[in-house]
Amino acid sequence: MMNKYWILVLILLMPTASIAGESWLIAMQNELLNMNGKIKLEVVKPNNIATWPDTLTLTLSSHNAHEQVELVSVKSQSNDIRCSYIGLIKSTFDGTLRAELTDQDSNRLL
Repeated sequence: MMNKYWILVLILLMPTASIAGESWLIAMQNELLNMNGKIKLEVVKPNNIATWPDTLTLTLSSHNAHEQVELVSVKSQSNDIRCSYIGLIKSTFDGTLRAELTDQDSNRLL
């Protein structure tokens, strides 16, 4: 019984930003990344952003390389909640690859 109260207290003490959805969310359709090729992401914008930006910057990094990829929105594949973005990867990465938006607070893909 006490555990339930502790969980409730922890939830109430969480910052409201994490509940309000003020971070960008990025996702890929599969786990495979086509090196030296096109990357396509689905992006969900925070509630407080009214319009979709034409471009976003994605940071890709691994133990051997680091690259910033400009992503361009695909307006035909967008709505109020999410939008598709495409970009071109020029570097070759080995091992675990991290991907996250550069100038926005977002989740990180591995």
